[in-house]
Amino acid sequence: MRNQVGRTLLVAGFVVMGGCGGGDEATEQAALDEIGLDLSGVTPFFSAAWNACRSIPPGETRSYAWLAAEAGSPLAMRAAGQAMARNRFSLIIPCHRVIASDGGLGGYGGGGLGVKARLLQMELGANE
Repeated sequence: MRNQVGRTLLVAGFVVMGGCGGGDEATEQAALDEIGLDLSGVTPFFSAAWNACRSIPPGETRSYAWLAAEAGSPLAMRAAGQAMARNRFSLIIPCHRVIASDGGLGGYGGGGLGVKARLLQMELGANE
């Protein structure tokens, strides 16, 4: 797979509309924010949760409760967790930014909680 601007990419069985080019960190973040995903085979709740997750700025976190509310089902915190667990686009949908309401990390399928903690630390360091 090659990232080329204006191309449709197939990533993990999903179609990614558009590519992202090289550049500085701010440009790369903006490019990731602009990538459209074909979520036609995804439930409406998962799609809404993934889109809400994309709105979390780098270096910030939100709770699973926040995510559930943003996705339209305020009491569906566990479903929000499942949406994050099934995220196949961890670079585009930054599920590491979603944590438990008590400040705990929750879960992370992209390499374990150590990786989640390190990603959050890296983002905090980049924003200072």
